[in-house]
Amino acid sequence: MALAVRSGFAILPVVLASGAATIARGVVLTRAGRQEAAYHSTAPLRPLHG
Repeated sequence: MALAVRSGFAILPVVLASGAATIARGVVLTRAGRQEAAYHSTAPLRPLHG
């Protein structure tokens, strides 16, 4: 159980960073008027974020 908790906390910053990167990239592209590109460019990060 302790190992599961430790590994969960170890991966938490990685998952949060990937979520932040997904949002940031999507917002930048959407504000530039490229909604389709925003959707497709963030696809590789979605499985990592969960």
